[in-house]
Amino acid sequence: MMRLIETFLENTPQLILVLYIIIQKEAIQTFQCFSIFMSFICISWAILDYHQSLRLFLKGKLKLSNFSSAIYYLWNFCFISSRILCITLFTVTFHWMIALHFLLLWSVFFLWATLQKTTFTKHKCLEIVYRATVAIILYFSWFNIADGRTIYRCIVYIGFIAIDSVVLIVSWVQFKFPSILDAYETHIIVTYMVFLAVGVFLRVLYYKSLHPNVLSETKQYYDEPDGIGAKTNWRLLSAGKTGQPTNPRMKFLAEQIY
Repeated sequence: MMRLIETFLENTPQLILVLYIIIQKEAIQTFQCFSIFMSFICISWAILDYHQSLRLFLKGKLKLSNFSSAIYYLWNFCFISSRILCITLFTVTFHWMIALHFLLLWSVFFLWATLQKTTFTKHKCLEIVYRATVAIILYFSWFNIADGRTIYRCIVYIGFIAIDSVVLIVSWVQFKFPSILDAYETHIIVTYMVFLAVGVFLRVLYYKSLHPNVLSETKQYYDEPDGIGAKTNWRLLSAGKTGQPTNPRMKFLAEQIY
């Protein structure tokens, strides 16, 4: 969980900053290309790694196959890459106004997390911190924070992010300053559209045909929430019901963190 938080609170903003500086200077070296490419890979990998770890830890949750993991990784890679592209282009044109854009969307996502009444931590004050952190992650990528069917929440989120990204792209096209990107404007727009379309297609493919629950021919078409509430963690404590000794501290951490 901490690695995932670090990815979106530190690594992703740093990647956007690096792209912004390179575009402003209109110069890039070979090692920078490699570093940027690896950053995109690592950001998407962190999401897959967290999702796999969550399923490995929770009893009763089916594990991802290699092919399912590959598709899960690819659709996250496409979504995050297109999102970072839009944010970077907007930043190049409007500079400090990206902070205003972030605060506006962060407020919306914080309200979203609050309305879903998450129960990730034991104390209310810490729960506010958790929701604020989740809102930052949602600015870049989907993060499931509530139990039950996620399809409708996911559709709303993707639609909202898609509209916001289109606004960022259109703003860049309309108000951009002359730069090295002018010669690649069409390529950039096409790249964004392709990445978004491929991401949507792969996501639909994953949930329709490659989700572990589908592969096992069950009817559970929903994910375990990334921020799991105490009400859904009775499966983690099943070992204690068989008479096996339990550590109260570890039991509490399992309930609240996982």
